This record gives sequence, C-alpha cells and structure tokens, in this order.
Amino acid sequence: MPDPLWQRLISAEHFERETESTLRRLHLAADPAPPLCLPDPDADESPEPPTRLQ
Repeated sequence: MPDPLWQRLISAEHFERETESTLRRLHLAADPAPPLCLPDPDADESPEPPTRLQ
C-alpha cells in the first residue's frame, strides 16, 4: 500500500497549491513595474530633425 503522505505530495491539488504559492511569492518579491512613458500631448507633432553643426 502506498504511503498516504506520498500520495498527498504527488497529488494534482498539492502541485497546484505549491505552484500558486510560488507564483504569488515571486510576484510579491518582484521589482515594481517601471513607470509608463506616454507621449507628451503638448509636444510638437513633427519635431525638427537634428541639424549638423559645420
């Protein structure tokens, strides 16, 4: 007869719980998302191309 503890450890439910727990820990420990860089609505739509100094 298989060991009941072993049966629990290899069950799909145990795997799902451990996976969710690991993902939750990784998510909480992650660096915060960088700020979103949105275009400036007041900026000129067609900026002048850079000129070469001679």
